[in-house]
Amino acid sequence: MLLSRLLSQLIPPGGDARRLSLISMLYAVGSGAFAAVSVVFFTQAIGLSAAQVGLGLSAAAVTTLVLTIPLGKLADRFGGVRVWLVGTVAEACAYALYPAISGVATFVAVVVAVALAENLGTAGRQAYTAAAFAPAERVRVMAYARTASNVGFTGGAMLAGIALALGDRTGYYAMPISTALILALAAVMMLSLPRAAHQAPAAAPRKAVGAVRDLGYMAMSGVSGVLYSHVTLLGVVFPLWVIDRTDAPDAAVAWLLALNTVLAVALQVVASHGAENAAGAAKAQRYGGFALVAMCGVLAVTAVTSGWTTLALLAVAMLLLTLGELWQSAGAWGLSVALAPDERRGEYLSAFRLGGQVQGIVAPAAMSALVVGFGVAGWSGLAAVYLAAALVITPVTRWAQRRRPELVEHATAEQPVLANV
Repeated sequence: MLLSRLLSQLIPPGGDARRLSLISMLYAVGSGAFAAVSVVFFTQAIGLSAAQVGLGLSAAAVTTLVLTIPLGKLADRFGGVRVWLVGTVAEACAYALYPAISGVATFVAVVVAVALAENLGTAGRQAYTAAAFAPAERVRVMAYARTASNVGFTGGAMLAGIALALGDRTGYYAMPISTALILALAAVMMLSLPRAAHQAPAAAPRKAVGAVRDLGYMAMSGVSGVLYSHVTLLGVVFPLWVIDRTDAPDAAVAWLLALNTVLAVALQVVASHGAENAAGAAKAQRYGGFALVAMCGVLAVTAVTSGWTTLALLAVAMLLLTLGELWQSAGAWGLSVALAPDERRGEYLSAFRLGGQVQGIVAPAAMSALVVGFGVAGWSGLAAVYLAAALVITPVTRWAQRRRPELVEHATAEQPVLANV
C-alpha cells in the first residue's frame, strides 16, 4: 500500500502526461550526463582555461537573456510541440559539435548554440504543456515532469561518473556524443505527442500589450526570480558554506545534495497541490519564501555548532531549502500560466523566465560574497530579502490581475481572482 501510494506520486496515471514525463526524464539523462562532466571536458579534453570557459558561459547567458522572448514568440507562431521538437533536435546537433571545438571562438559559438536551442525547446515545452492540459491539471503534470527530470539528472550524473572514472580523452569525448544521441531519442518520442491546439498571436486583439510591457506580470517574474535563487543556494552557496564556515567534513556536501534529490523526487507532486490557480500559486510561492527564511536562520547557527549537531542542523536546512525549491517551482509555474493570455502563452511564459535568468547571472557572485563573506550577518540580510519577496508576491499578483481586466471578467473556479489569499 505504501509503495503504491509512493509510486502514484512519482508516475503519472498514463496517457500524454506519462509520455511528457518520460521525455523529460530522457532529456535530463542526456543533459545531466554532460553537465556533470562539462568543466572537465572543457578544461582537460579541449584545453581551455577557466577564464575562457567563464567567457563562453557568460556569452551564452547574455545571448539567451536577450533572445528569450523572441524564442517564446516562435512557440506562439508555430505551436509548442513543433518548436519543442525543433529545439531538441537543434540541441542534439549542437552537442555533437563539441568534439570539433578547436579554440575559444568555436567554443563560444557552440556553447551559445546549445544555450539557444535549449531555450527554444523550453519555450516550446512550456507552451505545449499549457495548451495540451486542462488548467486544473497543468501544475500537477509539470510536477510529475520535474520529478522525472530529477530522476533523469541523477541517472545522467551516474553515467558521467563512468567517463570521469576512465579519466581519458576518449571517455570525455564520448559524453557530448552520448548526450546528442539521447536528446535525439527524446525528439523521436516527441513525435508521438498529439498536437495541442494553439491560437496564433495574429488573432489577439489589436491593442494587446506585449509581455515585457505588462508591468504586473513582469513584477511577478521579478519577485519569483528572487525566490528562484534557491538554485544558486543549492549549487553554490550551500556547498561553500559547509566547506568554509562549518566544521562538517567536505564529504557532507555530497550527502546533503543526495538528500535534496531524494526529497525532491518524493515530494514534488505533493508540493504542487493547490497551485493550480493564481491564488494557490501565490500561496505556494509565499510558503517557499518562508521556508527559505527559516533555512537562512538554521544555516547561520551552524557557524557556531560542532560535530553531530552541525550535521543535524545542515540536514534540517537542506529539508527547508528543498521545500522552498518545491513550493517556489510549483507556484511559479502556476502563476506564469494562470496570467498568460492563451494566444500569447509562449511569449508570456518566456518573459516570466527572465526573472530566473537574471538571478542566474547576478546571484552566484552576490550571494556568495554576502553569505560566505559576512557569515551570520549575511544570512540575516538574505533572510530579509526572502521575507520581503514572500510578503509581496500576493499583492503583486493581485496587481497583475487588476492590469488584466479579462481575468476578472472571466474568472472561473479554475482561475479565481485573488481576493483573500
